[in-house]
Amino acid sequence: MLPLFRLNDGDGGPYVDKVAVISRDPDDPDNFGKQNVGIYRMQAKGRNTLGLQPVPMHDVRQGAHHR
Repeated sequence: MLPLFRLNDGDGGPYVDKVAVISRDPDDPDNFGKQNVGIYRMQAKGRNTLGLQPVPMHDVRQGAHHR
């Protein structure tokens, strides 16, 4: 069981803090030299689902926007 919490009154739900997310270059996904690890705060959406809202300057957003 992970510790879930609400940090701010306006939070949309409970969160898991400091989640390590690994992303790869979408143009070269097999090149492990082009990967990134970012630390994010993720919202618990359900028993097996987490939500992430990356902002444009985050590396993971750049890969998601590519698709």
